[in-house]
Amino acid sequence: AEEYTVDSGVWMESGDLDLMFDSDFGGEEIVALRFDVLNVPPRAVITSAFIQFTANSSDTGLPVIIRIQTEASVAPSPLAERFYNVSSRNLSTNFVEWQPLQWQSSDVITTPNLATVVQPLISQLNWQQGNPIVFVISRSPLDRSSNSRSATSGGRGSETTPMLVVSY
Repeated sequence: AEEYTVDSGVWMESGDLDLMFDSDFGGEEIVALRFDVLNVPPRAVITSAFIQFTANSSDTGLPVIIRIQTEASVAPSPLAERFYNVSSRNLSTNFVEWQPLQWQSSDVITTPNLATVVQPLISQLNWQQGNPIVFVISRSPLDRSSNSRSATSGGRGSETTPMLVVSY
C-alpha cells in the first residue's frame, strides 16, 4: 500500500512501490507491506531478516535515506484503501535506516538486516507462530531530498513481489 502524504489517500493497486517519492503524482509517499504469515515461533531469536525487492526501473543513483519500522501489533489489521491507513498505525520505536545504492531495472535488492525491528514483535508474550507482520517504510527525517527508488509491487505469488526472509 502507498499512502500519499499530501492528502493521506491510500492506493493498493499500484504496479510499483515508490520508495519515497512518486514522480507521477509529484508527492512524498509512505509505503506499507503486510506479510500475512510469519512462520516464526514465539520468542525465537532472530538472526537475520530482510525484505527482497525487484527494481521496477533504473534510478539516478542520487542518495535517499529510507526508514523501515514495523507496526507494533502482533495482530495488525489488513491494509486497506482508507485515508490514513498507513500513517495512523502504531509503529515500534525500533527502526533501521537504509541508504540503497543505485538500482538498475530488474535488479534484486535486499534491505539491511531487519532483525532489530522484527525481534521485539516475536518477543511479545502474545506473539503466535503464523501471525502477520506489517512493515512501514518512510523517508528518514535525516533525508531532505525528493530522491527515491522504485520497486515492483508484483502481485500475490509473482516472483517480483516483495519477499520477507527471516532466519532464527
